[in-house]
Amino acid sequence: MTPDVLLYLAAGLGAAVLLGTALAAFRRRTGGRPFERPINRVVDTRTLSPLVRSRVAGEFAPAEQPEVELLLAQYDDLEIERVQLAILRLAKGQLADVARHVAAAREDYRDVLYWASYYEDDPHRLLRELLTHLEESELVTRDDARSVLRATRGGLYADAFEKLCEILLRKETRFTREIYQRVERLGTIVHQPEQLWTRLEKNVVETS
Repeated sequence: MTPDVLLYLAAGLGAAVLLGTALAAFRRRTGGRPFERPINRVVDTRTLSPLVRSRVAGEFAPAEQPEVELLLAQYDDLEIERVQLAILRLAKGQLADVARHVAAAREDYRDVLYWASYYEDDPHRLLRELLTHLEESELVTRDDARSVLRATRGGLYADAFEKLCEILLRKETRFTREIYQRVERLGTIVHQPEQLWTRLEKNVVETS
C-alpha cells in the first residue's frame, strides 16, 4: 500500500474508535437507547401540575391513575406540562399509549408536540384509518378502499372524500354513529360541504 492509503486507513480507524467511544458514553449516560431506559419507580409524582393530575383523574380508571402519573413523571425535560398534556391527548385514556408516548418524548419531545398539534388532524392518516376500519368491518371492499385512495390528488382529499361518500351511499352501508362521526370529522378537515356526509346519517344504526 502507498503511504497515502495507509494514512487514510489510519484516519478512518481512528474516527471509528472515537465514534464507538462516544456511543458507549452516550449509552452509559442514558441507560441505553431512550426507549429502553428503565422506569424510575421512586420518582416524585407530586411534581405533576394540578392540570395534568386533573386530566389523569378524568381520563383513567382509579386503579390506573398511579401508574399513569408515574409514567408521566418520567418526562422531566423541556416544556414539561405542555408535553405531558400532549401525551395524555394522544393516549386517549389508554395506559399502554401513555407509556409509548412518554418513551417518544424522552427521545425527542418535539415529536409528541407535533403529533398532538397537527398529526391528529392529518387527513391522509384519518382517511387511511377510516378505510382500514371500514374494510375490516366488511363495510367496503379492498377495491373500494383503493379507488378512494386513488382519488386523492397530492395533498388534496376533496375527490377522495366525495368518492367515499358515494360508495357508502350506493351500497346503502349501515354503520355506527362512531363511523359517521369519523366521516363527518374528515369532511370538515378537508373542507367539504356538509351535505356530502349528512346524506349518510340515514344509514346510521344506533346502538344501545
